[in-house]
Amino acid sequence: MIIINKPQVIVEGDFARLESEIEIDGKKEEFWFKTAKNKAKYLCTEKADAFLVGLLFYAMIENQDIKIIGVPVSQRIIYGITHYLIPALVR
Repeated sequence: MIIINKPQVIVEGDFARLESEIEIDGKKEEFWFKTAKNKAKYLCTEKADAFLVGLLFYAMIENQDIKIIGVPVSQRIIYGITHYLIPALVR
């Protein structure tokens, strides 16, 4: 199972990082997306969309379930994944 925890923004120097602790089969790792510090206000910690999209293909290849803790996923992402992305990947 893949567990995605609530994202947080970390600002260091000239950069901002959106990161989440991800657990895959009991092993914890930090996954992150990095951008310029002045773009930090655009990083979203209220939803796990970025991490779900980033890990979805891996989860499908490894036949893993994904569990998200502490934040929701947007309905738009769920719709796009279930109606467009997964059917295209299955083909």
